[in-house]
Amino acid sequence: MNRIFKTLAIVTVIFVIGTFLLGLSIELGDIHDRKDLVTQSRATMHRLTGIAAGMFVILINSIAVTYFVGTTRWVKEVCDTYGIDQTHVVHSTLLKRASFPWAVTGMLVPVVIVAMGGAADPSATTKLPLIAGIEWKWMHLVTAGIGLFTIVWAFMQQSYYMSENQAVIGRVMDAVKKIRSDRGLDVEQ
Repeated sequence: MNRIFKTLAIVTVIFVIGTFLLGLSIELGDIHDRKDLVTQSRATMHRLTGIAAGMFVILINSIAVTYFVGTTRWVKEVCDTYGIDQTHVVHSTLLKRASFPWAVTGMLVPVVIVAMGGAADPSATTKLPLIAGIEWKWMHLVTAGIGLFTIVWAFMQQSYYMSENQAVIGRVMDAVKKIRSDRGLDVEQ
């Protein structure tokens, strides 16, 4: 699972970086000039890719949460069924609990970035007042930059905890094989 998660996370981060760079390219033109069709097109594409990238980030974090809910439950049921040491259950549960705040953070960051982007949108019908004289587009840029690093870090943390959980699952599987072998039952190799 960790290999799949890493692949999905890398593709998603590349998508987020592309969205970030597309947003930066808007500054090459005049977003306030309706006749600057290239800049208007970039802005529209940035909005759409921003929403899509945010949804992908949330999806990948949701996959991590689902993974931990399922595998932690599996470890508990197998340990209970075979009478295996409960420290595996405790360890898997601790890994799940350590991963969960990173998943939630990873889900909230794109929401904040998209909200800042909405506040920065020059075509919005409602204009928000400046905060401390800083334009919203700069606040969106800073939030997106910090958010990008936060998303990457959250993915890295979750990947680490998945690797550790895979090791727990491996130890549980080894214990099951030994118990089944000792009882004369079939053992998958």
